[in-house]
Amino acid sequence: GKWTKIPVPSCWECQGFGQYTYGHMKAGERLNESGIYRHNFTVPSGWKGKRVSIVFEGVMTDTEVLINGKSAGETHQGGYYEFKYDITRLLKFGKENSLEVRVDKSSSNESVVHAEREADFWVFGGIFRPVYLEAKPSLNIDSFAIDARADGTLKVSVASEGKADGAKIIASVETLDGKAFGKPFEGTLGEGKFAGFDRQVRVGADRPGECRPSGTFLDDRPVAARAGADRDVVVGRDPFDYRKIWDDMYLHCN
Repeated sequence: GKWTKIPVPSCWECQGFGQYTYGHMKAGERLNESGIYRHNFTVPSGWKGKRVSIVFEGVMTDTEVLINGKSAGETHQGGYYEFKYDITRLLKFGKENSLEVRVDKSSSNESVVHAEREADFWVFGGIFRPVYLEAKPSLNIDSFAIDARADGTLKVSVASEGKADGAKIIASVETLDGKAFGKPFEGTLGEGKFAGFDRQVRVGADRPGECRPSGTFLDDRPVAARAGADRDVVVGRDPFDYRKIWDDMYLHCN
């Protein structure tokens, strides 16, 4: 075939490639189209020592990724959620790198086909959501979650990415205008690539914020991972609130 350019993100049918197919078409009438994307990019030399991932927010449907001719990982299957690969080991920092993405419109996984392809809508192919690089410290917060109860207690779960070796996790709660809401609390990550901690504390005054006619009291929590004395590794923020329904009942929302 002949190489040409296509905007990313987009569905390739909308750019004049492939064939429009409908989910209710018989399997034999649907073509399993394939496409190959190629792109060159430069990674800043200042990113050396960081953990660099390539993030795909959505691709239809099976996706194989190569960096500088080497596989970034297993083929991703499924088009409706984000996925990423840690490509640190494959990069040439401060130099040009090559990206190749091979996409199959129909998945080789039958369960994905039944869930995403065989339905009452048009079936598309291609990289239809943004793609970007994500650079984080070698030890960083991979994810965190909160369980906020009506009595004002919080239970925070944090999972790290990278070798923790006893790094300290510090969590605090602030109002949206930046005022402290209760005292910071902390926990220690265990050893290993992935670790986490659960901590339950009472924050704020005797009761959580109220939902008033003028607006909702909304708290925003930052969670910071620290390694060593005072060096911040990464900070994550996520809003949550308590809403008062009756005098003796609160609703937690996040």
